[in-house]
Amino acid sequence: ATGLHWFRDAFAYAPDRTQDFVDVVRMAKKAKLKMLVVVIQDASDYDGEAGKAENAGWLFKRRCGWDSGSLKLSKINTAKFQSRLRGLLSALKAANLTVDAFEIGNEVDWVCFNGDVPFGRLATADDVHVAARGYARFLQAAAEVIRDPRFFPAAKIVTFGMAHADEGWDIPPHHLPNPAAFVASLRDLDGVNYLSNARYRVDGYGLHIYPNPNDVEATTAATLKRDSAALGSDLPFWITEFGWRKAQFPARNGESRAQAVAHFFAALAADQRDKFGPAFYYDYDA
Repeated sequence: ATGLHWFRDAFAYAPDRTQDFVDVVRMAKKAKLKMLVVVIQDASDYDGEAGKAENAGWLFKRRCGWDSGSLKLSKINTAKFQSRLRGLLSALKAANLTVDAFEIGNEVDWVCFNGDVPFGRLATADDVHVAARGYARFLQAAAEVIRDPRFFPAAKIVTFGMAHADEGWDIPPHHLPNPAAFVASLRDLDGVNYLSNARYRVDGYGLHIYPNPNDVEATTAATLKRDSAALGSDLPFWITEFGWRKAQFPARNGESRAQAVAHFFAALAADQRDKFGPAFYYDYDA
């Protein structure tokens, strides 16, 4: 009824939750929505102790909202991960369902979703390199399965939505600096281009943008400018999350959330970049 065209949902369930995944995609397709699936690591993708988060506990809960911690992509068993992903996609094919796009990872530059990000301290150059290698392997493993002719070779593949944690409020830091530069580094990591090669290519860069409700256009434009400087304009930006909490309105200037949304799209229209994918509001009931 809203006139929306896309639906985004994350899926990190163990293999015994496959039917839940199929049901979500079926409901989206029944509503005539295109489907963006976020592919996230699961404990079943790891060997032994690697499947237990080192940063779990009350400090993590205070930062992220849950206490189970985040798993390190650098420790994932890619063979196990690919086996689980094949099972999910096979179940979709058996149900005659399609996925239009896949977002590989969620906020990998932020400790809540990636245990390779330091907890409560500045990331060193070595930390960033370890995280880049971990994400590159995860991206490659996912893309190779998705591009398999038996599954969804025509689906779009988008990099993880960058959290864009702000040094002004994330104190002490729990994020990687300049996430767009982190993604750009995958073009030549250990001599390999993990964004475009003979086996697969990425179709877009994922961004999460949560603008200041009191200055939506300027803060949106600043994020786009910073990310474009690092990534260029070869691929579209997919803004896989943007939005505000209801409690943030009315803004200081008296404007409503609906007006903030209008300002957000005005900022996109004014940007020099001519390539944008769909934008996803997160989350609609907040």
